[in-house]
Amino acid sequence: RELVHACAYWTLLLCQFNALAQFPNGDNYWKRYKMCQRFLTRFESFAQATREFGYLEELGSLFQAMAKTLQARWPAQSQPLPIYPAFLKDNQK
Repeated sequence: RELVHACAYWTLLLCQFNALAQFPNGDNYWKRYKMCQRFLTRFESFAQATREFGYLEELGSLFQAMAKTLQARWPAQSQPLPIYPAFLKDNQK
């Protein structure tokens, strides 16, 4: 449950500043990846965690639905972010 809480925290924190409303002015890069890629990845990761652990599933379903809607709006950005290098297994490096 605590892992799902942490995922919820980071997902909701991303939404805190109404960042989605800023995208009509153009998507900005944050490091190497665009913000909309980060939104999609975080929304989908949170939804997956809620399904996997069977906790806060209704909230996860909401974020999965938002991810699908945003994927339709941003088809070019629908590619998932790569796994952060520190989290790669030895055989993936």
